[in-house]
Amino acid sequence: GAILPCVHDWMSGYNVCILAYGQTGTGKSYTLLNACKYILNCIHSEYSGCPSIQMAYFAVIQYPDEEKVVDLLCSPPSDITTPHSNSVDFNMNKVSVTDLQSAIDMVHHGKENFDDLSKNDSKIRGHTIFELSYKSGNDFTKSFVIVDMAGYDTLSKN
Repeated sequence: GAILPCVHDWMSGYNVCILAYGQTGTGKSYTLLNACKYILNCIHSEYSGCPSIQMAYFAVIQYPDEEKVVDLLCSPPSDITTPHSNSVDFNMNKVSVTDLQSAIDMVHHGKENFDDLSKNDSKIRGHTIFELSYKSGNDFTKSFVIVDMAGYDTLSKN
């Protein structure tokens, strides 16, 4: 589909971002989770396995009185927001991807962690950010980012 050209662009040296925003319950998270798996499958089949790739999966959790950034690949998920500055060093929380199945397992693990966080508190909203980076030269520089924005509630019609 539409994602394969984005994967080719990414592997050709471009940064790519896919953003989903819309009404709650319309399938954004489901679609993007499958997009993550599709991207990993494309990399595996098109580029003879997994080149030097790192993965990160975060959630920006909005509580009524604060906001936190949570690393979803940790068990249990850990708050990585720097106290008193509201800044985050996203580069220090990336996991190396060694094979297709472990990468897909990590995506499922991150999704389960996010689901557990949101089930425990109905007053929170959460946006998830999934990032793949590959090695270009000596650095992990090119990113493929998928952002799943929290849905907005249905507006009442008057």
